[in-house]
Amino acid sequence: MPPPLTQIQQLHATYRLLTGLALPLDSWREHQWYDWLQKGHTEDDLRTVIRYLRAGIADQTRQRGALRFHNLIGQIDLFQEDLADARARHRGQSLTPARDAALRAIHHAAGSTDHARSAAQVTATLRDPAAASAALAALQKLRDNL
Repeated sequence: MPPPLTQIQQLHATYRLLTGLALPLDSWREHQWYDWLQKGHTEDDLRTVIRYLRAGIADQTRQRGALRFHNLIGQIDLFQEDLADARARHRGQSLTPARDAALRAIHHAAGSTDHARSAAQVTATLRDPAAASAALAALQKLRDNL
């Protein structure tokens, strides 16, 4: 059974409000919303992804074009990927676990107990042959995992 037109209108109004893009709800967009809903997505999913994308735009890791209707709703597979990324970030999971593990290993090998170090501190620590060797091994492991 197709979703009621009022549900599609509500989704489109939410999209317009959250993105600031005043696009009309024409028959093509209605069809895109229909397909999007058929995949089981909800208004909460839409809000989650738009919030995630807007944060990425603010910190300049995403382009404003990610909010375009065609990119967000018209390409369901990309929406699903962004939704998975947003949920992972919300749970505090890293999207780059191998990189994070290598950085932790370098941090540990350098004998650091604090979390922030200057470039000069890192350089001085890596002059120690044992720490440099451990850091190199961690970087090689990262490269092998990529």
